[in-house]
Amino acid sequence: MLRIAYIISVISILLFISCTPNLVVSGKKVYTDFPQEQELKARTIRLDTALFRYPSRLHIRDGKAVVLDLHGTDYFFHTFSYPDFRYLSSFGRRGDAPQDMLSAENFRWNGAFLWTLDSNKSELTRFGFALSDDSLLRQEAVNLDKDILRALDFVMCEDSTFIIPDYSGDSRFCKVSKSGKLMYKFGVIPTVNEDALQNARPALAQAWRSFIDYNSRNGILAVATQLGEVLEIYNLKDSTHVVCMGPHGEPEFQVSGGYGIPTGIMGFSDVQVTDRAIY
Repeated sequence: MLRIAYIISVISILLFISCTPNLVVSGKKVYTDFPQEQELKARTIRLDTALFRYPSRLHIRDGKAVVLDLHGTDYFFHTFSYPDFRYLSSFGRRGDAPQDMLSAENFRWNGAFLWTLDSNKSELTRFGFALSDDSLLRQEAVNLDKDILRALDFVMCEDSTFIIPDYSGDSRFCKVSKSGKLMYKFGVIPTVNEDALQNARPALAQAWRSFIDYNSRNGILAVATQLGEVLEIYNLKDSTHVVCMGPHGEPEFQVSGGYGIPTGIMGFSDVQVTDRAIY
């Protein structure tokens, strides 16, 4: 019998840095610890069905919980009622058919709809609930511009556009239209590694791969590195950007065969932006 907690990656300590509106354009800050630490306690919920092979993401909206199973045999996503976690349905069929998915990197709620990202197909897909309200149906697919190098994450903006990390290393992000076209790029990787900037930008971008989240209410885009200890805070409403560097510094890596191979510590595990703080 499988078990699932309210938070799939159960972490004993939740660390957060509060955002303030007085950000300095392209400013850098160094911190030694977090302003506040808060302990989380989870309750185990037993499931009567064996669905998962590698559950990795959980998002909740309006009494529904959707779980991403990275290595799902038949489906990538499973829907449950919340908070009792009663199984409802599965969607995002794994396969080679035109409407199937080859991979699933992440998913985001946007109002009543759920968007998924398939990096192998370079495709974003919108799902909506059926009239029965217990299953999600495929409603729209957006093919991403060929100039976008292997999208591995995304966030939705209030104007129905997307923000996708730029893994070419030329910029930090790509702004993408609702039809999948690359509109422009913005931001730079805040590294002091000038050699990598000049000679190994794709490897640098791999090493700086980050978790991202966006809150359309306050315009805050947060970026937390998977290696090292760097948190970037973009305020898209006033075009300010702050880099918060922790004790372990920026991601450490070496270049091998054009790829960035990690040599330093593992970094953050996720990031969430609320109206008052970044978790």
